[in-house]
Amino acid sequence: PVQVTSIEPAGEGSYWLGLSHSGARHWQPSSNRFKLYPYGQEEAFTDKVRVIGGKAFAFTDKGIFTGTGTSGSFRSWQEGTGLFRNTDFRDGLMDRKGRLWIASLNEGLKVFDPATNRELHLWAPEQGRKLVHQSFIKGIRETPDGRIWVATCSRGLFYFDEKRAVFT
Repeated sequence: PVQVTSIEPAGEGSYWLGLSHSGARHWQPSSNRFKLYPYGQEEAFTDKVRVIGGKAFAFTDKGIFTGTGTSGSFRSWQEGTGLFRNTDFRDGLMDRKGRLWIASLNEGLKVFDPATNRELHLWAPEQGRKLVHQSFIKGIRETPDGRIWVATCSRGLFYFDEKRAVFT
């Protein structure tokens, strides 16, 4: 059976539902309508679906996929996926400064500038390793004060102190 692994508001009272293996569904509760959006030919486990810049981004074990409510399907997002050697992704977010944070299961956290299509290096490599040492990232969020919080499995919760370029 298919499991719902993630739910994200999609605007106008609708939601994106990340699914365990068949893609994502767009759900309109007012009419109880569902539409399946496959990830091309991939059978991927969706960890999180996030709406970033008006598009849905699915972070899966087979890469990052993106689509819209009118596109009919999701496509592989090579700009972000290409920053990593591994294709197992956990989460992502666009911060208030317009930077895209991407969490990978095995490679940790990277920040991407969508305007230049380049990776940003906001911390030293040892800080990034600190997040995934005997652990992995489960989720990332930005709070109203602009702090980026990183939830890890087994090591707890960290926030990024941008002035000092450290996770504490």
